[in-house]
Amino acid sequence: MNAIDNLMEYRNNKEKYLPMIDHETEFFPERTEYDDVNIGWDCGFIGNRPYFLEAWATSGITMITIFLSTTGIEDYSVADLEKLLIEEGKIYSKREGYESPEFAPKPVDSNGNEFFSVNIVVGVEDEPAKINGGGHLVPFEELNKLNGYPDDYEEPEDEESVLMTYEEAGFRGVYHKLLLFPLDDRQMRRVLADFPGIDKADSYLGYGYIDHEAGVTIEVLALAKAGEEIEFFEPYTEKASTKVRMGELVSTPFIIVPGMDDEYFEKIVGKLEIINEGYKESDEIHETRCFDFLDEFRDPVCIDDVEVVLYKEDLKLEKVWVRIEGTKTTDTGAFFVGKLLVEPYQDFGVHKGDGVVFNMQNVDDEAYCVCVIA
Repeated sequence: MNAIDNLMEYRNNKEKYLPMIDHETEFFPERTEYDDVNIGWDCGFIGNRPYFLEAWATSGITMITIFLSTTGIEDYSVADLEKLLIEEGKIYSKREGYESPEFAPKPVDSNGNEFFSVNIVVGVEDEPAKINGGGHLVPFEELNKLNGYPDDYEEPEDEESVLMTYEEAGFRGVYHKLLLFPLDDRQMRRVLADFPGIDKADSYLGYGYIDHEAGVTIEVLALAKAGEEIEFFEPYTEKASTKVRMGELVSTPFIIVPGMDDEYFEKIVGKLEIINEGYKESDEIHETRCFDFLDEFRDPVCIDDVEVVLYKEDLKLEKVWVRIEGTKTTDTGAFFVGKLLVEPYQDFGVHKGDGVVFNMQNVDDEAYCVCVIA
């Protein structure tokens, strides 16, 4: 199959695969804002792991960047990824002058999925190519057309400069992102009174993550002063953690931080790593957070908690809250595994705290999460 066939296979059967980076839905101009030339793209599968490949050129250097879900291979080294891409995926092979890939920081897409970003030099100016293969490239123009972008399409204003609320952005819009919130609440000023810069600050820098039980949470890292350029004050280090649950910020406007210098980022990266490791979910839970068909049943903040319909013969249907704990596959199909968070009104034979399994079913021609109890 070619790239477009592979992409349609993924879009039509997402439940069979790990996530593909959301670049597959984006608009690609001929040149980027950094004057890089977009050459073409490819996508395919290594087992159930999709890859998305972008070919581009800058300053006489031709590159490919391959994006792969980190799920299940989070600790892979360069050598491990080379083996995966070359021996298993057969995406490219080495030639004389080959340079081992470079890793960019693991990007997280708009759906909250983490990826490896593997950068490989294809060639430098008129020198011989350093690899064979590198994808069966399709012009980005064809991807743009497939995604419905008109020929005269102009990219909207960068989301990083757009003021938005959690109600608009959703959990994927804040997950593992640096965010700037206004410091215009007296109670919040009292909470952050010991942070450096409190006398000058009008904003605070937060980092979004998901606590499996408490839901979407913002870790306050430092204070800031907004302006044409954001001034970040020294990170607060006196306490191990200062958290704000997203339930308190649902309607509060914020922006995604458009960038910061490397020196300042080094001051906060240690805490980000601690948060990411401390609140790292299982691969199964991570996968369920990618299922947008569950979104209408999720609690807006405690996003691993979903509304499930209990069904048992001779009883009325009853809606309850269940916290997703994983998935499982049996001879009868694929199921979500969860913990019942409330006590049912009727005697279904299950109680608060019990484990239950459920899947998607149609009830009166509408889709619901349904737990069938024998």
